[in-house]
Amino acid sequence: MKKHTINETIRPVEIESGNAPAGIGYIAIPEMKFVDREQYIEDCYRSHTVMIYGGIHYGYFYNVSIDKEVLKAIEFPQNKNEYGSPVVWVNIKPYNKPIIIAVLKSEEDFYLNDEGEYNLSREFNGNHIDIRLNSKKGTLDFAVLTAATQGKIKFSVINPDKSCEFEVYVKGKIMLHATEEVRIVSDKKIQLQVIDEDSKDCVLITYERGKGLKYIDEFENEVNIKEGELQLISKKINHNSGKEPMVLGDSLNKTLGEILDGINALTVPTAFGPSGTPINTATFIGIKKKLDTILSKISNLE
Repeated sequence: MKKHTINETIRPVEIESGNAPAGIGYIAIPEMKFVDREQYIEDCYRSHTVMIYGGIHYGYFYNVSIDKEVLKAIEFPQNKNEYGSPVVWVNIKPYNKPIIIAVLKSEEDFYLNDEGEYNLSREFNGNHIDIRLNSKKGTLDFAVLTAATQGKIKFSVINPDKSCEFEVYVKGKIMLHATEEVRIVSDKKIQLQVIDEDSKDCVLITYERGKGLKYIDEFENEVNIKEGELQLISKKINHNSGKEPMVLGDSLNKTLGEILDGINALTVPTAFGPSGTPINTATFIGIKKKLDTILSKISNLE
């Protein structure tokens, strides 16, 4: 923070009398060694009073009341021998007490406002927070730039019965971009929808704790995942390229069993009459007993 000189952006008018009705001064902090800067500033915000240097021909004013909106905009000096924001004070004659009613631009304020624009900027130890509203362009910008601390923007909507709502509607696009991680957290249920112009669901993806995941789309495809079960429903399901059709285990089992039974009963005509059944019938019977092992215990078709 800059030191005070008489060559300021706002120059106080020299008044010989010390009983002026108004003046321009500067936010200050006590120079006493036992005064802790952080504790003093905390007391100022709690009491809505500050210390100021009153300007040319004036000394320091202590416990000066300050408008609550002005208090949000002022900056305190970093060191005790410096001055903070320039402010306008008026003297309330019946009480003979100054009150701060406005904060003025200092030389360090470099933001240039456009027509229809409002800026709020605060800086502390290399951390910058900027809010810029521009009605002319229809924009609202938030910027948090930190040097040594973690930057954070947080919105909280809380009530006892958990019925709060937070909605964002954009007639256009929304983009979320993080260089490290994006997380969406819910204590109970997460739902993602794509709807058409008639507000009908094109895609609905829902995960609810204890019930599982459900996906359904406009093409009648459906996926249901719950404890111990994964279900796929569609007119056609392909694995990889889907070049060849799958077989049905029970149907294949039955057909192979019928083939083996036919082989066991096989007879052929000879010059001496019909032949007997194959002498290795026991082999085919053993194979038939193993057919159930080809059936999956966890996967089913149709």
